[in-house]
Amino acid sequence: MSNAFDRIKYGLSQIAENGRSLNWWRGTLMRRGNGAIQTKLYPGRRGIDVVDADWDTLVVLDACRADLFEEFVDLDQFDDYRAETSRASATPEWLPVSFPDEYGDIVYVSGNPQVSKKVPDKWHKLFEVWQDAYDDDVEAILPGPIIDAAIRAREEYPDKRLIVHLMQPHVPFVGRPDLHFCTYQLFEDLDMDGDDRAGNVFEAAAKGIVDEEEMWQAYGENLTYAMDEVQRLIDAFDERIVLTSDHGNVVEAKSWPLPFTYHQHLPYHRHPGLVTVPWAVLDGERPTITDDGVESSSRATSAEVTERLENLGYK
Repeated sequence: MSNAFDRIKYGLSQIAENGRSLNWWRGTLMRRGNGAIQTKLYPGRRGIDVVDADWDTLVVLDACRADLFEEFVDLDQFDDYRAETSRASATPEWLPVSFPDEYGDIVYVSGNPQVSKKVPDKWHKLFEVWQDAYDDDVEAILPGPIIDAAIRAREEYPDKRLIVHLMQPHVPFVGRPDLHFCTYQLFEDLDMDGDDRAGNVFEAAAKGIVDEEEMWQAYGENLTYAMDEVQRLIDAFDERIVLTSDHGNVVEAKSWPLPFTYHQHLPYHRHPGLVTVPWAVLDGERPTITDDGVESSSRATSAEVTERLENLGYK
């Protein structure tokens, strides 16, 4: 009963705080209404179970569509490639649905603060590289320090599975400040630098503020930028490596059953552009994996996580 009361109390407080904001109502209806219906009809369990999949190191390229990967990455280098269906359409949804249990055989090297917020205590070891890898000039968490930490983690934990979560090709597009747009992020105004004619570069492309082909090229170059660093990991590791993503992006799509338009990505939605992700496999020697229990959790404070997520454009 108390949980239901708390939910009602929280809902009323949110209405009191945000009820005059059309953006808040729009986002709430898309997430709580449309999203709930779509996930009921197309539940996340229909997507790939990344934990049960066969890999020793899993590289997560945040917000990477399968067709983007297929266009900008040389597929011939992989022993196997296919497009897969993700269980979610945004990182905050993907993390808890993909990792519901505790994993004493997994070390997570995280460039995404959402890991510290959503699943902080699931791992044998959690490396929160995002705390030190953020570049103020480009307002992005860079891939180089994450790969460095992953290589060190593999040396320290040779008998554990390894997840390496990079922020690219997720916006912002590194080296393209002219494509940095921000007004609101679904619910709240954010104190960010950027062109305020659109909420993000995908919306800007939909509105014709930027050329869609130019946006797609910059999106792909952001992936290439990350892949240059991933290559160092590939060269250093002789094991089964899988490259994938948590979700994709869309320039513009219609939510349903309530007919709202959205851009970039939105949790609890099942548009193919949001849930079709790459699954690229490199074979190698197989280490012996042991489960030694969960030993560490997030050391980041709630304020640190919130600040970094706001810097990246979402909470």
